[in-house]
Amino acid sequence: MALLSKALENDTMGGTLRAMLPATSVYRRAHHDLRVIRSTIERAATFTAVPGVGMCVMGVSAIVAAFVGAATTTPQAFLTVWLVELGLAFSVGVGSMIHKARRAGVPLLRGCGLRFLVALVPPFVAAGVLSVWFWQNGHADRLPALWLLLYGVGVLTGGASSIRSVLVLGGVFFALGTIAAFAPTSATHALLGIGFGGLHLLFGLYIARKHGG
Repeated sequence: MALLSKALENDTMGGTLRAMLPATSVYRRAHHDLRVIRSTIERAATFTAVPGVGMCVMGVSAIVAAFVGAATTTPQAFLTVWLVELGLAFSVGVGSMIHKARRAGVPLLRGCGLRFLVALVPPFVAAGVLSVWFWQNGHADRLPALWLLLYGVGVLTGGASSIRSVLVLGGVFFALGTIAAFAPTSATHALLGIGFGGLHLLFGLYIARKHGG
């Protein structure tokens, strides 16, 4: 501060510094305003990298899994079919989301993309943990209802940061899971096919057409 005061007392250097200080202040204020504007835009934006084409592939594979699962005769075989389908759907979903995000220039781990993933992941993890508990305690027949319900919860919460059709998809899944919770066991294969197969295919076609693939 003492050096700054002495410099300001000098006519030549003081004039230069007095000219620079306001400019620096304006620059800092402008930089701050730009950060606020960008943050506001990111909060208001919607996550549009939901993969419509990927959802269609997931839907077709789930329909096949529903038919194969209906033909199984043991709970172990049924679970194996849907674990294979889970691995396939996860790979297709993540891969197609990354591809669409890069093509559209939408960040996956920042702004609305990060909020979408943060909202989506916890219900899916909860579904995995509860599935293990259901299986170990002899409630394998209730697994389809659990999967449909918590998948619906995840898509609903993630849909709050995404396009409206994703929010609707989550709501329909949640309703279907509620029906599955009280439906007879014989109907679970059909409900899984309708949910993970038909709904993914229907909404995937809509998203691919209206929201860039």
